[in-house]
Amino acid sequence: MDKKPKPPLLVILGPTGSGKSDLAIKLAKKFNGEIVNADSRQVYKEMYIGTGSPFTSPLPSLERRGLRGGSLPLHGVPHHLFHIVAPNQEFTVAHYQQRAIKTIAEIHARGKLPILVGGTGLYIRAVVENLDIPPVAPNKKLREQFEKEISLTRSDLKQGQTLKRYYQWLLKLDPQTKVDPHNPRRIIRALEVCLATKKPWSMLQQKKEPLFNALQIGIKIPSQELYRRIDARVEKMMQQGLVEETKKLIKKYPLSLPAMSGIGYREVGSILRSL
Repeated sequence: MDKKPKPPLLVILGPTGSGKSDLAIKLAKKFNGEIVNADSRQVYKEMYIGTGSPFTSPLPSLERRGLRGGSLPLHGVPHHLFHIVAPNQEFTVAHYQQRAIKTIAEIHARGKLPILVGGTGLYIRAVVENLDIPPVAPNKKLREQFEKEISLTRSDLKQGQTLKRYYQWLLKLDPQTKVDPHNPRRIIRALEVCLATKKPWSMLQQKKEPLFNALQIGIKIPSQELYRRIDARVEKMMQQGLVEETKKLIKKYPLSLPAMSGIGYREVGSILRSL
């Protein structure tokens, strides 16, 4: 007996500045689709400019709708999972996977095509490969220890040394790790899982039976053109008010939070703290 065909999922992935969002909107309009965010920075509220969010205007209505998890319209296309949690709120890959799969099922139920868009590889793999992610709670003691050490070292050099030390710790627990050595959020999360399960994080991300028939479109452009686009993007962010946005954030949240570790907020925040 033939198996029931899996529902479709279109995935658009690529580096920052490659034009994923523009392509996704064009395809959504052509194929009656809805967009699902797969960017680990754009899930946070109050973080618009520095995350490169398509929603660059932090309107109160956007925050309220994001809180309820509702869709956000942009260019006539529904967008999902953008700006849904506070920067200091726990939101793991497992949380994202659960929300994304539920959202995709709801889009299918409406007879539309879900389009997963983003640059966070683990988020995309969690959905496309249906990863079996262990439900490990955050290690409060570890996070507080890390935040304390980072907060005591104002200079970027010393903060980098602290991060390197934690990454070396992860390597001892998981020699095959593929975690970005410059991403504190991923490093701390991997350490939490390793310490809780007594197993390497890289060995725990087992694939289950895929839920969707996924077509993945990867955008690749020449390095020189990509750098030009990123430079232009940074200039645009500064014009849009990245400094002011960062000022508001660091008044409410520690700069050591994983959510604040993204490129842009980290650098601008460090400069503002040193003034």
